[in-house]
Amino acid sequence: MNSARSQARQSLPHALRLATLSNGKLSPSLGLKVAVHVGNRDRNDTEVIWVSNVVQLNNRRFTAKLANDPQNISNKKRGSKIRFDLGQISDWSLPGADGKMYGHFTTRVMLEHIPDSTRAQLAARLQPKPTPSNW
Repeated sequence: MNSARSQARQSLPHALRLATLSNGKLSPSLGLKVAVHVGNRDRNDTEVIWVSNVVQLNNRRFTAKLANDPQNISNKKRGSKIRFDLGQISDWSLPGADGKMYGHFTTRVMLEHIPDSTRAQLAARLQPKPTPSNW
């Protein structure tokens, strides 16, 4: 998993450039996986969750909406707005021309640990490789 997160982080700048529209905003099709602090920040407790509707505030700060209901983030639900910084991003997702998803480095690692039926459905939504061949 550490290798998957590292690969995702290494390719993140390129993914963000590709997701930047001509008006400077990020494409609504961009998804990010973010480590959100929960509970006591001194203990560094986090929940890792996908977010959508990403807005880049500056080089390091973002806002987005939770893409699903969190398990441990109090007072938040799917669609709740959160703030995070670049260092909290652990994965990304962008659709290719055929609608299949690039990125999802951590998802690809988890495929072998989920039930066969779910694995097949999820794998069918992913591009064969996490980044386009021209990267």
